[in-house]
Amino acid sequence: MQGILGKTMEIGNTLESAARIVSGLGQEFTNTFEVLGNIKEYFQDVLKHNLEDHFVQNLCYSVLCGGFILLKCGYANLNKTIQEMEKEELPKRVHPYVREIRSYFESMEKKLQELDNTVTEIRTTIRESKPRKYKLTPEEKLELKMLMRDFKSDLKIAENYLKEADRALKSLQSEVTNYLIKEGVLAAGAAALVGAGAGAACGAAKEILMEGQQVVDAATKGAMLGSVLGVVKALYSISRKYEACKFEINNLQADLGILRNKIKENNPKLDDLNETMGDLNVV
Repeated sequence: MQGILGKTMEIGNTLESAARIVSGLGQEFTNTFEVLGNIKEYFQDVLKHNLEDHFVQNLCYSVLCGGFILLKCGYANLNKTIQEMEKEELPKRVHPYVREIRSYFESMEKKLQELDNTVTEIRTTIRESKPRKYKLTPEEKLELKMLMRDFKSDLKIAENYLKEADRALKSLQSEVTNYLIKEGVLAAGAAALVGAGAGAACGAAKEILMEGQQVVDAATKGAMLGSVLGVVKALYSISRKYEACKFEINNLQADLGILRNKIKENNPKLDDLNETMGDLNVV
């Protein structure tokens, strides 16, 4: 028992890492981290009681060690990226991409609000069972199962919105490269940049412009070069920040995966309710 309790303490480190990521993006999510912190405490407490029914500990494990906290980090990263993009004077040709990204973002935001409400309700129901040493009434167990179903469904939908927004963002970066070539600022040889990753495309375009390579008729394209260079440099900076934060989130995801395995190794009876909900029967 001491082994798994020690591993659950590491969940606190994961939450702190996630908090640092979103804080670095200018956001806090204070309520979310407070609720998850409470659930972590209940998780540790319920393990000490060694209940015959493992539903509550499975529930806490699924909320804490699933993709919810990673999704919140991804949301914060995308939010910051959109805010910075919308400050720039982007070519009209790429406006549809920005609208598409924002559309996915807003849909994800709505689902995250629902997820926050669901997790708060889960926290409340578990807290109310604490005086009974987390022994649930049939009504409470059914309610928690239904909440977990909602959590699982909304989490998957929100994750898909984030993936689509990420795809649209990469398409935007490729479109910017296409735009530069069409306007004659980049020679046809730069067409290889199109289809590259978001960071690579903007990074290479910036280097070509900065070094003066493959610039067509730079003397007569001075005005265009100045304005477009500003856009490329801005998009390059924005995309690199976005990708750098994604790298941090991916590292957090890897750490969380390792922690999940360690916790399961110390308690084989744990079950991830995100993967195996079963039916809604209370017994």
